[in-house]
Amino acid sequence: MKSVESLEVLVVEARSFQRALLLRLLEGLGLDRVRAAKSGAEALAMLAEQVPDVVICDLRMHDTDGLTVVRDIAQQAPQIAMIITSALEGSMLVTVERMVQAYGPRVAGVLNTPIEVARLREALARVREPQRGALSLPPLPDHYIREALEHQGFVAYYEPKIELASGRARSVEALARLFLDGRVVPPGSFIPRIEELGWMEPLTFNVLQATLTDLLYWDSQGVQLKVSVNVPPSLLVDAGFPERLHAQVRARGVAPQRLTLEITETGSVSGQASMLESLARLRLLGYELSIDDFGTGHSSLQQLAQAPFSELKIDREFVSGAPSRYELRMVVESSIDLGRRLKLRVCAEGVDSVEAMSILWDLKVDLMQGWLFSKPLPAEQLLPWIAGFEAEGRLNQLYLAS
Repeated sequence: MKSVESLEVLVVEARSFQRALLLRLLEGLGLDRVRAAKSGAEALAMLAEQVPDVVICDLRMHDTDGLTVVRDIAQQAPQIAMIITSALEGSMLVTVERMVQAYGPRVAGVLNTPIEVARLREALARVREPQRGALSLPPLPDHYIREALEHQGFVAYYEPKIELASGRARSVEALARLFLDGRVVPPGSFIPRIEELGWMEPLTFNVLQATLTDLLYWDSQGVQLKVSVNVPPSLLVDAGFPERLHAQVRARGVAPQRLTLEITETGSVSGQASMLESLARLRLLGYELSIDDFGTGHSSLQQLAQAPFSELKIDREFVSGAPSRYELRMVVESSIDLGRRLKLRVCAEGVDSVEAMSILWDLKVDLMQGWLFSKPLPAEQLLPWIAGFEAEGRLNQLYLAS
């Protein structure tokens, strides 16, 4: 991975004093490949000549409004990273960040002015961090996906969930993975196409079978874990899906209580009788249900009120942004309080920094998962990782370090 000092940066700032200050800060951080534009038009002309690694853009411009400049830059160079600077209030910056991401660029930071050098350094470091879910391979051909589905070619990797009260990892989330030429294929290379082709049920059952096999292996090693498996809302429209799933679990001799089915919150269940019936039937069969990506869809509260969920998962964008954004921290705090009042277990995903973990610790969340603890692991690496994590008391070590 290249160092921060090697980044090529384009600064877009209309005010001469702020532009000069930012250039001095970047120079002090060791960056020497820096260009500066004093208007949106000048920035776009520079982008046409050469695309930098990151654009640092203020929302205040003289020739046009800053939103137009940000939009034009994002549309012209969607592959870049952006750092947004502004004196605007936090809620407005949240909206701008989401807008930029919708156009394509990665937002490495949203900084209030006057800019603090420590915050600038952190944002620049994020430019060099590998993106979660970033594609390292082009989309797979349909025939390769079909062959993998027909021959149980998909495997499960596991992201540990850390229990705050005990500091232990006694549950994990199963994530679909595929190997190609000895390399792990990221889900972005196959899941969108599988969704388009309507093959989500075969994929779900592929991952479920791999998970059941791994559960039985861990049992043989004397470690009983609970596993979360993702279930797309589209499968719940079929009232026969719960029985098909249960038949596979029963055939392997695994208790349904050891499985939590994570239902993506963006797929609304409100008003759809078949989905509600499927959710109720799964609960009656003994499975736990988790509302995933809570807060990102259109009817979060309706779903919590109507469906028999046992767990609420806070979306990673809220969790990762909580240390630097007051509004996102309030979303996290409110979600934990709501879950507690509804007697739901609350899991925070996307815990990638000690600062985020410290906030969740203070708010007494039930479960945490994220790259701060571990990236998703293959089944054979999971038990040694758990043993080391718990024996070393690593959760307490991380908290003390925060």
